[in-house]
Amino acid sequence: QGNRVLNRERAAGDSREPVPDYNSVDLTLRTNLGKHWELAGSVRNLFDARIIEPTLPNTVPTDLPQAGRSWYLPAMYKL
Repeated sequence: QGNRVLNRERAAGDSREPVPDYNSVDLTLRTNLGKHWELAGSVRNLFDARIIEPTLPNTVPTDLPQAGRSWYLPAMYKL
């Protein structure tokens, strides 16, 4: 899955620097292991993009950085 976030604007009267655009990629691979087991592996923000979410003025003094690259390894047993 590819994500492209562009042209976010600050609230009126907010004089902070513009919010940066970003691209990120998430990847999931999934397989069935026999009749009941399913195994998956996921990587979020595969290329470790710098992702910043803007905050409203006069609330949090800085924007909120989001997670860098993160890994998930879920397993599921189906009855």
